[in-house]
Amino acid sequence: MTLTIGDTAPDFELPSDAGKQIKLSEWGEKSFMGKKYMSVIRSHFIVDEHGTLIDVQYDIKPDASVAQALEKI
Repeated sequence: MTLTIGDTAPDFELPSDAGKQIKLSEWGEKSFMGKKYMSVIRSHFIVDEHGTLIDVQYDIKPDASVAQALEKI
């Protein structure tokens, strides 16, 4: 599933780093030191009070996710 800014947000649970069950995940190809492998691609979505996506980020680093989200709101 590919989402873009302005799309109506689908009904899903957001992923959690706290060990909670994840209902939506992005699975895709990553690379490390020239080797390619399949893995979960971390994503974040910002949904406004009207249910509209205002930011979509794929393959985001956990340390940068919150800071980047706060810049958008």
